[in-house]
Amino acid sequence: MPPGQERTLPPRMFKEAVDNAGHAIVFTRLDGTIEYVNPAFEETTGYEADEVIGKDTSILQSGIHDADFYSELWEAISEGQVWEGVIHNKRKNGEPYIIEQTISPIQQDGTTVGYVAVNNEITDMWKRERKIEALHEATRELLRSKSFEDVATGVGAATDAILDFPINVVRLRDGDRLEPVHVDEQTRSLLGDRPVYHFDESPVGEVFREGDPRIYDDVQQLDDDYDRGPVHSWLYVPIGSYGVISVGQTEPGSFTETDVRLVEILATNAETVLRSLEHEQELQRENERLERFAKAVSHDLRNPLNVAEGTLEQMREFTEQLDRMTRAHQRMEEVIEGVLTLARQGQRVEETEAIDMSELASDCWSHVSTPGAALAIESNEEFVVEADDTRCKHLFENLFRNAITHGNATTVTVGPLEDGFYVEDDGTGIPADKRDDVFDTGYTTATYGTGLGLSIVKEISDAHGWEASLTESDEGGARFEFRRSRTY
Repeated sequence: MPPGQERTLPPRMFKEAVDNAGHAIVFTRLDGTIEYVNPAFEETTGYEADEVIGKDTSILQSGIHDADFYSELWEAISEGQVWEGVIHNKRKNGEPYIIEQTISPIQQDGTTVGYVAVNNEITDMWKRERKIEALHEATRELLRSKSFEDVATGVGAATDAILDFPINVVRLRDGDRLEPVHVDEQTRSLLGDRPVYHFDESPVGEVFREGDPRIYDDVQQLDDDYDRGPVHSWLYVPIGSYGVISVGQTEPGSFTETDVRLVEILATNAETVLRSLEHEQELQRENERLERFAKAVSHDLRNPLNVAEGTLEQMREFTEQLDRMTRAHQRMEEVIEGVLTLARQGQRVEETEAIDMSELASDCWSHVSTPGAALAIESNEEFVVEADDTRCKHLFENLFRNAITHGNATTVTVGPLEDGFYVEDDGTGIPADKRDDVFDTGYTTATYGTGLGLSIVKEISDAHGWEASLTESDEGGARFEFRRSRTY
């Protein structure tokens, strides 16, 4: 090509290039009258070319932008500048759509004779970004939740209002099951009450175990016994180790990868909130435990000290008070040991090992003063529990002392349960109306008791994540049961 000669396309090739462009292209006169639109414009707007040629570009205006917006646009292109921006327009059927638009002046011999606009539709991307912003705003609302149930309700509401999925269920973990904590109103009207799923028996359980989202284009084809009513498409997204969000649609093949991504964002935000709430609840339990510890020190330790101080004042004249002072000091020592143990036991057990409870109970029995009493192990073979060895020793020793000292038991029995173990005796037992109080710090029926033994047992149980309960043994004595707790 000779120097100074511009490269140009023949008119026919130029027209073919514009006609086949992927973006909508519009040529206008200086006053905005449309002179040409390409097929991509017709597809985007719904207008045929002959419906818009000769019309003003304002035919596409949605009413979203004010007069100042268009004044600044026209001022820029009238001065020969290229204008770039995002515009909200409407199609022929009135449906809004959004484009990234570039408007450039068309020059001939240095004079602007018209304008060309290249439009890239970004409606889906724009909606997706708005939904993501709304999801993050919903997360700020979720942070105000006071319970796991509140979080589940908030997640369901966001799934409906923001993602436009009114058929949804939020299940949270409860032991080895997934409980439907939130069921959207439309879901309930279509499907009724939703079932509880175990980890190993349903698509929901599989998604929870594997930790990855899953789309079922048509669950009606699954060979299982679950009634899913008129719902065909299901999307399952795990909420970390806390549960699963289930989203349904009545048409097969309704979910896209974008839908998966949006629900994943909500699930990730919900997991963060649940973890924060769990931490807050743990801190609250720690504060309550420390408060109980402080009350035990304040009340149970101060009283024997007062007795000892008063007795010392009377010693010069009343030597018979020495026995009283001795008992006060002994009780003070018991209280100090008890509250220190209570403080230590409140900490959560982080590491456990498989412990032969038969062997451990027998070892603890030999360290407790049990005159005239016997230990029975209700098991022909060893039974093993995952636990902390040191803390379990404190648990058995306190239960044995309680049975002998307060229950006047002659036999204490330790045995396995399907999901834990028990310790029972043949003593006087504990009345039914008192059983809710025995684990409280300071509760005792003995004149010189500290009231800490069974509260220490409860703290050790809680630290392991067990549920401690008290009932009556077959012989009428006390029966303490310890089972793995069910938590979300």
